[in-house]
Amino acid sequence: MFEIHIPQNPDILLQYGLMITIALLLGFAIGQTGHKKAMNEWAGILSKLEYDLDNCLNIRSKFQNDMLRDTGETSSEPLPAEPHLPIEKDDLTKINGIQEEHQQQLNQTGIYTYRQLHHFQPLRLKQELSKWNENYQIRDIVMWQQQAGLAAANKWDDLRELQEELLKNIKS
Repeated sequence: MFEIHIPQNPDILLQYGLMITIALLLGFAIGQTGHKKAMNEWAGILSKLEYDLDNCLNIRSKFQNDMLRDTGETSSEPLPAEPHLPIEKDDLTKINGIQEEHQQQLNQTGIYTYRQLHHFQPLRLKQELSKWNENYQIRDIVMWQQQAGLAAANKWDDLRELQEELLKNIKS
């Protein structure tokens, strides 16, 4: 019915072991790639949510202060402090292809920093920006993100080199 075949060649076991090892390494590498992509996507979402939360806390605090001032009452519980780490907006126009109107559209989408632009999912960003202009190409968005990654990492020399290379390719 079932018979176990024991190979006569001792190298066959080494080959089987090598194939299994390679399969495991490939599986691990594929898993890591997918994990890194998901983590980058979640980092972008988290940045946007943190910014939105800070804005909400600011609005709430101002509203409570205005209400107390209007009624002349004092609160027994202390008002929440202003958020301690407001997001500093980056000048996104330093990225080739982003003009002032693009920066405003990115800001309305919730993207204020190089890091946020770098981590935002390209297809979702294209969908968001298409509300204002149908001419956005995914390749342009990916190039923006590549430049934003260098800017976020303070690799200004590398960014300049990339931008020069992009300009050469456009002129060609």
